[in-house]
Amino acid sequence: MKTPITQQYKKNIARTTESFSFSPFRDKPFWIFDKELHKNTEGYARCQCCFNHIIGLPRKDGITKPIHPFQKIITDALTNERLNWIIKATGLGLTELVLRWMVYLAVSSKIYTGSTFCIVTGPNINIAKELIGRIRELFYERFPRFQPDIDNAQQIVINDVKFQAFPSNHLNAMRAIKDVKFIFLDEADFFRKGEQSNARNVSERYIGKSKARIVMVSTPNMPGGLYEKIEKESPSQYNKIKLDWTYGIDTMYDDIDIVRAKLSDSFEREYNLKYGYGVGNLVTEAEIQKCIEAGNALKSFTDYTPKSLGIDPSLGGDAAFAFVLSEMADAKVHIIKSWKFDKPSLETMIQFATDLMTQYNPRCYIDASFPSFIASVKAHIGEHEESFDRVQPVNFGVGGGVDLLYHTKWIVDEGMLAIDEQNNQDLIMQLRTARSNDKGSLDKSSDSYDLVDALMLNLVNYNEDQL
Repeated sequence: MKTPITQQYKKNIARTTESFSFSPFRDKPFWIFDKELHKNTEGYARCQCCFNHIIGLPRKDGITKPIHPFQKIITDALTNERLNWIIKATGLGLTELVLRWMVYLAVSSKIYTGSTFCIVTGPNINIAKELIGRIRELFYERFPRFQPDIDNAQQIVINDVKFQAFPSNHLNAMRAIKDVKFIFLDEADFFRKGEQSNARNVSERYIGKSKARIVMVSTPNMPGGLYEKIEKESPSQYNKIKLDWTYGIDTMYDDIDIVRAKLSDSFEREYNLKYGYGVGNLVTEAEIQKCIEAGNALKSFTDYTPKSLGIDPSLGGDAAFAFVLSEMADAKVHIIKSWKFDKPSLETMIQFATDLMTQYNPRCYIDASFPSFIASVKAHIGEHEESFDRVQPVNFGVGGGVDLLYHTKWIVDEGMLAIDEQNNQDLIMQLRTARSNDKGSLDKSSDSYDLVDALMLNLVNYNEDQL
């Protein structure tokens, strides 16, 4: 027995096929980038020369726009590569371009007859509906006889090709589709952390199953997310394209737009393809830059400065073992160096902590949730387990985390923190993305923030009287 979805699908095909002819699109180019050649193409005066003139040009702020020369980078990639990873500045019009390309494939030939084109958006179902709505709108103004199904806001059938949108938190239905030929993941770096790998896995299973084309387009979001992981993959099955704000000058925005955008903490992420900028609320980008400038001015440290070591242990999972070493220099807390270890052995971390204690002779502050690690470090440096001479456990629970966060923020606000940029890249990135939640503690929904925890532990050593 056929399912209701299949029956509705056949009904949609019949409706669009009977009432509308796609013959004007057949064998037409998507766009002709050579202006002179385009003007001399048969049908140019009647807007019958290429897909985009037939369907109607894109609009921005109510103004008709052409397909811009820089967008040829994308159309060439979509033509020649099956798998494309595109990281881009905001406002370059790539979502519109890819949606148009998908429709172009469906109407310009019969190659994709009976197949499905999937669109994966963030978890908000309204975004999925909106993208399908944008595809519908391509036809409404110029082709009133085109009457696609309006009962299902997440799918539309065009020339016997079904376009179906899925929010990233409901991808199980996408696993069962036959003959998927095109998958578009829109703003994939902003899918929730647990959904990013699932969206990739569900999409990539169709590479071999139905020889699907995959294109993912996004501005960068958090470090360590889907986009940065793929960017660092080598070798990679994806063709990788990077389009920063300079590609959109004099087409998508002007110099004044960029001057205004540069006033935002998020400029480096939204326009310059850098992960994490403008995401956090714990420390502003201006404050981070002041910390870096102060740290770079303190290039060396001596054996005579008092030092502090913060250790945030981990016993597995996604969390890392983190260490932050600092000194008191020139009336500032100078973060000398930080380390992060993913899934190391406990014995290795005990030895590493012991070596730091021996080499730098710091006061050491360790998360009290790991008593066995604390006891082992004490034993290795010859400190009695009940003594707090050099090694002190610190409680994050029962308000402790809020107090540590407040103390850290106070030191930053007072301009007393200096961070050596070269030796603390991961720590700086975590500071850029760190957020406090509505309870006043560190929000760990997107990252474990082990280095920030180690920093907060480190700063217990410095009180208001010292600073």
